[in-house]
Amino acid sequence: MNIDYTVTALMFPAIPLLMGVYSNRFHTLSALIRKIHDAHVFEKHTPPEWKAQFINLNKRISLLKFSMVFAAFGFLFNRPQRPPKNRLLTAAALQRTSF
Repeated sequence: MNIDYTVTALMFPAIPLLMGVYSNRFHTLSALIRKIHDAHVFEKHTPPEWKAQFINLNKRISLLKFSMVFAAFGFLFNRPQRPPKNRLLTAAALQRTSF
């Protein structure tokens, strides 16, 4: 596989920016979980709606993990677009082809 330097130069800044976005989302979710955990441990307080909140936060974290994995695979297996081949056939090429 032959990768041009411009493809690498254009793609390189996108990887750290995307990982920064995922890091910020994960930090926000972990702050919410810590807040709920502290309220539960220190105050021994468990409202009934927290169970739904825990399920929601668990789903959000798993979706974030999957999106990070798929983004990494997308960057790893991204193939640069090749220019289209010239479809115009010359007279010599037409004689060589059999219909």
